[in-house]
Amino acid sequence: MFTELSPFPRLPSLYLSAAGTLLLALPPRLAAQAYDPPAAYYSTASGTGPSLKASLHAVIDRHIMIRYTSSSSLDVWDALRILDADPANPANVLLLYSGVSRDNTHQEGSTSAPNTWNREHVWPLSLGPDTTGTTAGTDLHHLFACDTTVNANRGNLPFDALAPGGTPDPEAPESRRSAGVAWEPRDADKGRLARALFYMDVRYEPNDDTGNVPDLVLAAFTSSSQMARLSTLLAWNRRFPIADTERLRNQRIYSTYQQNRNPFVDHPYYADMVFAGTTARGAWRNQKFTTAQLATPAVIDDTADPDADGLPN
Repeated sequence: MFTELSPFPRLPSLYLSAAGTLLLALPPRLAAQAYDPPAAYYSTASGTGPSLKASLHAVIDRHIMIRYTSSSSLDVWDALRILDADPANPANVLLLYSGVSRDNTHQEGSTSAPNTWNREHVWPLSLGPDTTGTTAGTDLHHLFACDTTVNANRGNLPFDALAPGGTPDPEAPESRRSAGVAWEPRDADKGRLARALFYMDVRYEPNDDTGNVPDLVLAAFTSSSQMARLSTLLAWNRRFPIADTERLRNQRIYSTYQQNRNPFVDHPYYADMVFAGTTARGAWRNQKFTTAQLATPAVIDDTADPDADGLPN
């Protein structure tokens, strides 16, 4: 017996089982897509907070590690040419932070072209993954094609909102930085970056991977193995929904490369359930309503119908 909670605005339907397990029913146009997770993939995921985090870690742990450097076999360069390919021109990659489409042969170190691309670690190596010889340093879920100069400009800055303030990057003007403070990516990247970082926090616990990878933790501030800012990332996950391209990328990493998935791409509500310790119902409310609306019982009450579609929350 399931209770359907009407979305606001209308998005994928959310269902709660009698035990409080979160089930997400995708719209008909996506339901049959090949990049949906296997039916039982998250069957062991339960609870909220640390218990849900631990059960999700068990699901996605011990993935196949891809080589970072060029070799006769598959490596990260090869994977990114597929994962970040421009749908309008598969011979190009779409670059993180700028959205620029660039010839995929113009990788750093292999061309004399003036503009090259390389591999951006969304979770900086210096904040835990350590080197490109570790499991975390080669994990495709947080590696993206990026302009070489833009990658260097971002450095190991945490992600946060810079309003007002921040300097537009010369080659990625929709992304901004404040030296020594933070990097704010363009809106088109905010949601997927947040979900990539949620994955890294859950995936990496100490002493269970290749290399010296510590417990990676999302927090308010950065440190030796902490990445920031958690509150901003949660807000971005709620505000910027998952695109089909993000879901397809997740599926390809699972089916072609690492054989593990990003749970926060498959079920974005997990973010509030893990990192805010809320229930599935609370996560749904956080996802669907603004801060002002959350403070208004007439909007979020179970019997309210804020989008006037004839179906109560």
